Amino acid sequence: MENLFVVDKGRPACPIYLLTKQGLKDWLEEHAGKQAAWVETNHFKASRGEILLLPDKSGGIEAVLLGQGAQVDIFTLGAL
Repeated sequence: MENLFVVDKGRPACPIYLLTKQGLKDWLEEHAGKQAAWVETNHFKASRGEILLLPDKSGGIEAVLLGQGAQVDIFTLGAL
């Protein structure tokens, strides 16, 4: 499969996590602490098309969570 994502060599990449509702539970277990607290504070539930930006220590964007609802649908990337 061809790589559809290109990294700008002058800037770091930002991961995008496509999360189903079950996947969110697993993700929260792996990312306990400040990130999990941010997700809960913002009431992110991984509903289809729901987006949450996770801040880094300097106020930039560390990662993006993109809700998928019950199952992964690559077309929800269009919400970004």
